[in-house]
Parts: sequence; structure tokens; C-alpha cells
Amino acid sequence: MTEAKSQWEAVKRNATTFANNAEQALGKALSYTDVNDAAVVTTMLTRGGNAVNLDGTNATTTDKVLATGGALVPLVGGSTLKKLGENISEIPAVKQIIDIFIDGNKHPESAKHLSEAIQNGASNEGVIDRAGASARRRENLSGTNTQRGMDRDEAPPAVINTGSASSVRHIPSSDNRGAGASIGQQIRQLPDGTRVRILPKIENP
Repeated sequence: MTEAKSQWEAVKRNATTFANNAEQALGKALSYTDVNDAAVVTTMLTRGGNAVNLDGTNATTTDKVLATGGALVPLVGGSTLKKLGENISEIPAVKQIIDIFIDGNKHPESAKHLSEAIQNGASNEGVIDRAGASARRRENLSGTNTQRGMDRDEAPPAVINTGSASSVRHIPSSDNRGAGASIGQQIRQLPDGTRVRILPKIENP
């Protein structure tokens, strides 16, 4: 084997070894890197700052700061970015918070109850969960007696799973049922799992 050929073979071996080592090092680095950071950065750029995590939840300020300050994106190869893009595109729109309202002009007692419940620390954010509404309603209303002409109003309503118990108060049946019908209409086209925020709404006539 000539000296030139020998040197060429050595170069090829070294190049192959370098490539293999680089691939293993990159794979190891990525295995310790939170790919979710790339999702946060990407959605910050593509959704006008309304960044989300890969699971569809809204990214917090801390998520955004850590993701922006990380060095992940420059390390990710084209195939990884392509896969990431596919995952982000599959994040369902229902993960975005949708506001629904109780009209205080039409249902004043329901709106007042909701407003005071929120002021007292009740969460007004959750997901639509029709299947679990009956069980939550039984738990919420347990221990509160019925009254003639009055309904036991839940704020927020049982159809919204907030992860905690609702406030319960007696209000006129017509007010409570009117508000319930309005909420039902607002969420009629929304599937279970949709993240919503319920708010009292009072407008000057």
C-alpha cells in the first residue's frame, strides 16, 4: 500500500470515528435535554407569545425564561425539529383557555355568587367534564338543604372541573336555571377536555 493511500485510509477511519462519536454525544446530550423547551420557544414565535408546552398547557413565565435561555434549539437536528413541529401541530386547540360568561343583567344572583366565590378564592378555570358533572354536583350539594322556590347554585358549575369544590348558595330557581341554560349554550360545541374560564359579566344597559 502506497503512503498516500495509507494516509487516505487513515483519514477515512478518523472521519468515521469522529462522526460516530459526534452522533453518540449529540444523542446523549439530547437525552438530558428537555425537548419541551423547544416547543415553548417555537410557540412563542408562532403564536404571538401565547406559548404552550407539548402537553398543550399554557407556558408560565418561568417556562418561557428557561426555554429562551437554553441552548437546545441550536443542538437539535433537522429531523428532530421536523418531528417537534409535527407534535406542536397536533396540540389540540381545546387546550387554549376559552372564556364563558354569566350575564349579570340577565342572571344577577348567579353572577353575584360567581363573583364573590372568585373573590373568596374559588378557581374559575378548569376543563369541561360532562361525564363527571353528576358526581361533582352530588359532592358540592351534600350538606346543603333544599328550599322552596330556590335552587342550590354552584359557582363554578359542576360541568366545569376545576379540581376543587364549588361554592354553594341558595338563589331563585329562575335565575339559576337561566344562567345554566346560557352556559350550556356557550359550551354546546365544545368537547370535553376544553379548558375554559367562567366570568361574571355585567354591562350597563
